[in-house]
Amino acid sequence: MSSPPARGPIPLADGHIDLTRRHVCRGTTVAVLTPTEHDLLVRLLRDPGSLVSRADLLVDVWGYHPKVRSRAVYTAVQRLRAKVEVDPKSPVHLRSVYGGGYCFEPAVPAVSPEPAVDLALPPEPCRWFGRQALVDQVIGRLSTPGRTTLLGPGGMGKSRLALHVAHRAVATGAQPPAAFAFADVEHATDLGAAVRSVLQAVDEGWPDGGTVDTALRLVRWGLAARRVLVLDGMEPLVASIDGEALSRLFASLPPHLHILMTSRIPVVSDETALHLTPLGAEAGLALLEDRARRVTWGLQLSEAERLQARRLVTDQLDGMPLAIELAAARLGVLGLDRLCSDLRAPTLADPRRHRPRHASLAAAAAWSLALLSEPARRLLGRLSAVVGAIDTDGATVLSDGSEEDVIAAIMELRDTSLVLVVPVADGPPRVRLLAPIRELVAARLEPAERRAAALAHLAWCAERAADLAPRVGSSSARTVHAELAHIEPDLRVAFHTAVEHDHPGLSALALHLDVLTAHRAPLPERLARLSLALAAPVVASERAQLWIARACIHCKQHAWPAARADLAAARLDDPDAPRLAYVGARIAMFTGQVEQVDPLLAGADDTPEVLRLRAYACQVRGDHDRAQRLGEAALAALRDLDDLHGACSTANNLALLFGEQGRFEAALQLLDEALAAADELDHSLLRATTFQNRGSIRLRTLDLARARPDLERALELAERLGIVDRAFVAELCLAELQWEAGDLPGARARFATLSERPVAAPIRLFAEALLGAADHEQGDLDAAKAALTRAWTAAAGLPDRRIFVCILLAPCLAECGDVDRAEAVLDELDALLEEAGDPEGRALARMGRIHLAEARGEPAPALPVVHPTLLVQRSRRMLAVVRGRR
Repeated sequence: MSSPPARGPIPLADGHIDLTRRHVCRGTTVAVLTPTEHDLLVRLLRDPGSLVSRADLLVDVWGYHPKVRSRAVYTAVQRLRAKVEVDPKSPVHLRSVYGGGYCFEPAVPAVSPEPAVDLALPPEPCRWFGRQALVDQVIGRLSTPGRTTLLGPGGMGKSRLALHVAHRAVATGAQPPAAFAFADVEHATDLGAAVRSVLQAVDEGWPDGGTVDTALRLVRWGLAARRVLVLDGMEPLVASIDGEALSRLFASLPPHLHILMTSRIPVVSDETALHLTPLGAEAGLALLEDRARRVTWGLQLSEAERLQARRLVTDQLDGMPLAIELAAARLGVLGLDRLCSDLRAPTLADPRRHRPRHASLAAAAAWSLALLSEPARRLLGRLSAVVGAIDTDGATVLSDGSEEDVIAAIMELRDTSLVLVVPVADGPPRVRLLAPIRELVAARLEPAERRAAALAHLAWCAERAADLAPRVGSSSARTVHAELAHIEPDLRVAFHTAVEHDHPGLSALALHLDVLTAHRAPLPERLARLSLALAAPVVASERAQLWIARACIHCKQHAWPAARADLAAARLDDPDAPRLAYVGARIAMFTGQVEQVDPLLAGADDTPEVLRLRAYACQVRGDHDRAQRLGEAALAALRDLDDLHGACSTANNLALLFGEQGRFEAALQLLDEALAAADELDHSLLRATTFQNRGSIRLRTLDLARARPDLERALELAERLGIVDRAFVAELCLAELQWEAGDLPGARARFATLSERPVAAPIRLFAEALLGAADHEQGDLDAAKAALTRAWTAAAGLPDRRIFVCILLAPCLAECGDVDRAEAVLDELDALLEEAGDPEGRALARMGRIHLAEARGEPAPALPVVHPTLLVQRSRRMLAVVRGRR
């Protein structure tokens, strides 16, 4: 149960509730809450006044299954009402809504009445969400004379922010209630109308027969006792009158005032301009839920729906408050799924809103769009194709204009709040359009303009992708990924533009995009993109590269037939295509045909990539000395080439080799270096690999506490990316951890599930072997022998895997009484270990001889020197279990 939402007493009509002590205090009597009543209250008070259904209460408080029906809630509510209500038959705190549920509303705390004051502020119409830091910043400025302007596009929440600042300043004591005057000048298009609005704010009328100068003197007199003047909606006034008239207005105001203005365009040169940015995800989601509940009573979103709504707020509505409120009005009618799929910014409207300029997104943006000059309008049309943020160089490429003209147009767009300026830590600022505004602008373009904008955007993206892709694995990767953070959404959009228009640059863009997104894009997404490119007409050599790239992804998914088919198609298109031999050898390697690796690579140059694959093949064959030489040569070459990606992959392979040799400290040091490189590259796939390998080494060295988070992180990343083998091995190691934590049945069930996964046999055999080991420890010798025999057969031709299975199979055969076969397996194990240089394996082989001797009734050899690894510890424990069974 979550902790109470309030620490202090909960006020009642004639007392209070102390949740900490579980007391209800009314007058001189104290009632004690039962644990269920306490938990019920806590659940209802998570959001006081909000309706909670009976079904949700049964799940959250009683822990029942969602489909269970019970009168427990009704009974508990009646008992609780008897303790908290003055008249339980007419409850004022714990209320019920027929067919809806229950809600709890505390009493309004009694406060001493304040003397009547002329607050001159409109009431806040609804709850406020987010932007607290900005609110505090503005409140801090109000105590000194000056001018602050809240700038932003229509619908960004400028007026609500100004009003909330005023109320917050009063509530916190930063300003007295009578300090504010709030004037709405959004309809003022001349100086007289503006002065009339300010006079209304201070409860003064226009002087009979007076001129504007007379009214200005009256304004000065009326504001003499105020400290802050809020002028809301200044842009029509600024656009309609000249600077001299505006200066007359400000000159008439008392010098001690702080003038807080809201506007879509700058007002005066000496103002402090605060540009409003979109709401964050949590604040935007809270706003959506709150406004939706105002039109749909009792609306509740599940956790899955809240995740979907959060994406709606951040991606489609871009944190724009008006867009969120307009979408919320439709939520109860359309439902969340349809709202997300059918949402179109130009159609978002709510005619019930009292301000016409806020009745629709189109109306909110219309005023700013009407102000634009032709060059700014044209640039805005081109920028509507940009999804992310773009710098002035990119905008110049899009516009086909001079850099100076583009800079002038961007300044105009910024001053009309139609683009946001995004500061960049290591580069020039960028500009971007909010998603709803971008959609509104695109909808206003003629089809020819829209097509021209899309193709110009495609050309710019193709140029950037070609520049960035060759650098993605080097030491400049940090710069590349910083750039990708801004333009990756645009690259994806540009790709679909290329597909739609059968653009000749499609294949090159697809290949570059695959390289640029390989570090975090899920495999199905990459596969679908390459398949789209292959369906378009491209030249044979480029198509061959697409086949090879897709074959590599099929390898990661262990879709070996599909990988071989892609490779065959690539060979038909271009028999001399680079990497054909490498990918073919890689497929052979991971499908257990290790003996084919060297022949396939016979004609290949000794590139670091080829050296790494040869090293891994030697490692699998048990030739550890040669594997180490090749791996270290590949690592040195990759470091010389400044290839962080390749170096990270090679370091992972070497670390596994060092682990097999018992050099665990060296292995962990290499993996720490590899993880640092993966972080520098921001490469999720390399992170998954490195976390999994480090967790595996830590598991073997009995560092279980630190192994678990590594393996859990590896599993999370691998599943997100769709990397089958990484996810499989990480889950396998986590099942071993479960075994070591004492849950052998649970671990055994997990091994059984994993042994049926559709992964490559050389990897799946590990699950079969561990399933047999678990059955052996549980005493199910027939099942253990069958599983271990299947694993032993699958490991044929793979010495490193054969060693692992022999270590587990020999003791099982010995306990089953099949001592001759057990001895044959141990002899094979000794022969394999003779070349492998594996101290852990030798210790385990000696443990197998002890099992065999005891099965024959012979004197057992002395136990080997304790070797600090998981398998040795497990083998010693197994020996004790076997002796116990005998």
